[in-house]
Amino acid sequence: MSADALHIKNNIMRIVADTNDTAVLNQIIEFLEDLEDVRLYDEGMADDDPGVPIDEAFKIIEAARKESNIDAL
Repeated sequence: MSADALHIKNNIMRIVADTNDTAVLNQIIEFLEDLEDVRLYDEGMADDDPGVPIDEAFKIIEAARKESNIDAL
């Protein structure tokens, strides 16, 4: 964990420990979820795998949906 990340984590923990305000706690949760999204995006972008073209991905998803008969639910 970088020094910046540790500093942010310590500040968040301090705020959580000092507040009972659910609005503040919900903002912290949202912020942490956003950080997780950014981390996952960065991780995905660092991968050399070119991925699946969007048209092919839609075909794969549609085929899987038809196989599992999700529309019948």
